[in-house]
Amino acid sequence: GVTFFIVRSMQTDEPPIVATIHVDSVPHGADVYFDDAKIPGTTPLAVPNTPAGKAIDIRVELANHKTFTEKFQVPATGGDVPFMADLKPLTGKLVIISTPDGAEVRVDGMLRGRTPITISDVGLDAKHLELRLKDYQPFSQVLKWPPSGEIDVDAKLQR
Repeated sequence: GVTFFIVRSMQTDEPPIVATIHVDSVPHGADVYFDDAKIPGTTPLAVPNTPAGKAIDIRVELANHKTFTEKFQVPATGGDVPFMADLKPLTGKLVIISTPDGAEVRVDGMLRGRTPITISDVGLDAKHLELRLKDYQPFSQVLKWPPSGEIDVDAKLQR
């Protein structure tokens, strides 16, 4: 009879402790994966009923940004838990030479230097390259980024 009371006192009718993970990212609109399973929707979003105390591999992905991954320990106390992913933009590299040298280089209208030049922090959303040199016709090129993220330009400027 004593064993019955000991076992009964150890049993609980309380539901298991869970957490709601509030996943956000900068910028918003990213896809979220918990242990490689895609969570419906995009950031910001809430993932309810996550077991408290569990370790989760969280991956946050957004086009033209580096993937954010983290092993996240859900607090044993459960409750509302914030999770923030700071997504860094992917950048491309432009390697530009011109004949003759010294042409002004503009990327989407912003002055970036003079040829020859390597620019390694160009956002993959950059669309237009222009070279200008006194007494020469402007050189213009639409930027189409390859998977490598690098574009080589060898411009022969015309008088």
